[in-house]
Amino acid sequence: SSGINAEYGGSDVPCSVADVDGIYNSQTAGQCLQRAYDLLNISNTGTLNKTEFREFLKTLDVPLENENDFNKLFSEVDTLKDGVISLEELRNMMVSQSYDKIHRDRYYVAISLEEAEHIRGVIHMQQNKGQPIVPGTDLAIGLRINGRLLLDVSTGFKPVPITQQMAAEQTYRFMNSELHYTKADISALLRTLHHNTPSQ
Repeated sequence: SSGINAEYGGSDVPCSVADVDGIYNSQTAGQCLQRAYDLLNISNTGTLNKTEFREFLKTLDVPLENENDFNKLFSEVDTLKDGVISLEELRNMMVSQSYDKIHRDRYYVAISLEEAEHIRGVIHMQQNKGQPIVPGTDLAIGLRINGRLLLDVSTGFKPVPITQQMAAEQTYRFMNSELHYTKADISALLRTLHHNTPSQ
C-alpha cells in the first residue's frame, strides 16, 4: 500500500460522540467510576481539582495538545462553574464522551500514489485560482502520509481534533495488520472499534 490517505469534509461543526449504550449508567460501571474517582481524589475533598482531573484524563489516554485545550475541557465539564469536578459532572463527561471531540462530515480514504498526485495537482490548480477545490462548496481536502504527516491541503482545510486524528491513524494501522501499538494507540483504536461488530 502507498501509505497515503485523503482526509476530506465539508462544514466542520465540532460535536461529541454520545452513543455509548448507557455503559456508564450501569451499576457495575458506576461503581468502577466511583472507585477511580475516589482513588484520584488525593485532596479528599469529594471533588477533583484541576491536577486530579488531569490525572484522570491521563488514565483515559486523552491527548491534550496544550494547556488551552485542557482548560477548555475543564470548563466544559465543570457545569456548576465552581472550579472543581464532581462525580456527577465526571459521569456526564464519560456518557457524552465530551473529551473525545470529532468533526462531523470528515472522512478518511486510503488512496494510491497516482491518485494522490492527481489530487495534489487539482489542489494547487484551484489554489492558484483562489477557489475551493470544488467551486461553490465548502469541501476541503488534506493529504497525509501514513495517516500522520500532513503533506498538502486545499483552501479552507481545518485541523482535525487530535483524538479524531489518532483514531483514524490507528484504524488504518489495524486494517494494515500492524502488530506493534503503544498503550495510547490501543486506547484510540478500542474507542474507535467499541461500537462495531466483527462483521462491520
